[in-house]
Amino acid sequence: MKYPIFNIGYKVWDLVILGDFFIYDEIYKGDEDFFNTYYLDQIFIDCNGNTFKLIGKTPIKSFYNFFLSKRYKLNFEDRERRIELEELKELLTDRALQIKSDAARNEIYRQIKNSRSIEELLIGF
Repeated sequence: MKYPIFNIGYKVWDLVILGDFFIYDEIYKGDEDFFNTYYLDQIFIDCNGNTFKLIGKTPIKSFYNFFLSKRYKLNFEDRERRIELEELKELLTDRALQIKSDAARNEIYRQIKNSRSIEELLIGF
């Protein structure tokens, strides 16, 4: 899995949480309700176009847990399906229609249109 990965499974886009659809590594430190709503059982795409389903999280045990917020290792299931760049662009363009802000929606469209690879699309998004 090549990070960042992006949640393509969640069907409702809101500009306020769109940035949270990205995961940058296998460690989760966030809220339980957020995890259950926006991550659990969702399909993610990595920078290579591979798709994964997030199936759970496992607590990371460490001496420092006393001082730090709880941390979890994310558990994924390989969907054994690859999405090509043009298919991803089409999917993201359709979802971007939900963004209410014209300026934000236009910037997202520009990023989608100008990307030459999935990695470039995800990193520039």
